[in-house]
Amino acid sequence: MAYGEELTSTDELYDIDNVDLLARLIYSEAESETEEGKRGVAFVASNRKETSGFPNTYKEVILQKGQFDGIWTKRALKPDTSSQAWKDSLDIASNMATKKNPIGTRTYFQREDSLKTLDKSGTNGTYKGTNSWTSFSDGKIIGAHIFYTANT
Repeated sequence: MAYGEELTSTDELYDIDNVDLLARLIYSEAESETEEGKRGVAFVASNRKETSGFPNTYKEVILQKGQFDGIWTKRALKPDTSSQAWKDSLDIASNMATKKNPIGTRTYFQREDSLKTLDKSGTNGTYKGTNSWTSFSDGKIIGAHIFYTANT
């Protein structure tokens, strides 16, 4: 199967390799973002894989229910493989070891417009967690996304 080949159901996501899966995550979550923003999304998955309390493989991290909404969308199932956004996403996914991490150890991201509060510096705010509002204090804005680690 070629990278980015059309899938007919989300069940097929479990059958593709890590590079294809990561590229689809990047594309579906950050298609319109800069290359830096796309790397940010990729490194959230990578950071989670390396952080206790999260699954330890790309597949388990990316396909964990309730975590990355984009991976379950038509954009992930049928990326426009002729687009620059897909080419960038595939390049990042294929070359993670040589790509610069723009987000440090942060393990979450959201669209900035989905936050309840965000201070002027862009580093402190609150977002809707699973059951309540949760705060963060280490946010980094890249494009339309904010990358952060949730406060415990």
